[in-house]
This record gives sequence, structure tokens and C-alpha cells, in this order.
Amino acid sequence: MKKLVDENYEKDRSMIDKILSLFFGTKHERDVKKLWPVVHKINALEPDMKKLSNDEMRAMTSKFRARIEKGESLESILPEAFALVREASVRTLGCATSTSSSWEASSSTREGSPR
Repeated sequence: MKKLVDENYEKDRSMIDKILSLFFGTKHERDVKKLWPVVHKINALEPDMKKLSNDEMRAMTSKFRARIEKGESLESILPEAFALVREASVRTLGCATSTSSSWEASSSTREGSPR
């Protein structure tokens, strides 16, 4: 009897989850939506990062540390730090960590989301 109740509960829960995801999106879709503003900030910083010399890029680490010591949050420097790392990878490895096309692909294919 308990097994039958558990199975019915799971079916009902699954149906409710599907209905809610139709209205609100999946957890993965909601997470991606929250991160888009950060992605846009990172992409907007790309031209500025390209202008920096290698020495100026190295000096940014000290500047980030000083800002954090003054009380600035990690979240507030995240776009600049990621843009800097992306530019460093382009210069060093000849490739970049994509913040737009791979996110668009993963959000449209739901890659990485639990099924």
C-alpha cells in the first residue's frame, strides 16, 4: 500500500513540476536568465581589456585585491575579472572562454540541465 502511495505521489509531483516549468521555466533556464546581465557587462568590457598592455593586465590583480580589502564584494568585480581572464586566455592560448554563444547554445538545448 505504501509503495502505491509513493508512486502516485511521484507521478503527481512530476506533473506539477512540468506544469510549473511551463510557466516559470526550468531551474537551469532561470539560472541562465539571472546571469545574462553579468554576461552583457563582461562582453561590454572586452574593448577596454584589449587596450591594456600585458603589464597593465598583471597590475589589475593588485587593484582587484585592493578593492576587495576596501570592502568591495567579489560579485562587483566579477565582470572585470572574468573579462580580464578571457583577454589573457586569448593572448596566451589564442582562444577565449565564450560568454555568449556557448550560453545561448546551452540555454536553447538545455545542456547541463537535469532531465
